[in-house]
Amino acid sequence: MSQTGALLDKYHVDSKERQDAWFVISDLFLDNALDEASIEHLARQLAASPFTMEDLAYIYESEVAPVLHGNLECVAGVWGGFNREEITGLIGDRIIARKAKGSTKGIAIIEKFKREYVLGQTIYDWQKVLEATGKIRSA
Repeated sequence: MSQTGALLDKYHVDSKERQDAWFVISDLFLDNALDEASIEHLARQLAASPFTMEDLAYIYESEVAPVLHGNLECVAGVWGGFNREEITGLIGDRIIARKAKGSTKGIAIIEKFKREYVLGQTIYDWQKVLEATGKIRSA
């Protein structure tokens, strides 16, 4: 098993660390633009997490984005901040349902066709957050 899988198994769906990462990453899906200060704030929170950069990318792409990307398509989407309990429930339920179906791979083959669409509006900011996270961790 890869290090990514081992850490994600250790910090299971109901772990505070995993839920903290979901909540931080959820800011990318708010209906507003992120400035450099916001990017740095997100990066500092993620840098303090126990997750590797690969784990964080997996959490972003396979857990948070499929659930929250629709907010960016709403005329009146959430812009002030998501409700932590609500997104924790939505994301956790999705992961549990996927495992029950026997699909533990994050993005199933059919969903790969949707990847560009789902990540398209946030990928630029996400790349900036990951880059800043890496710089913080290596400092």
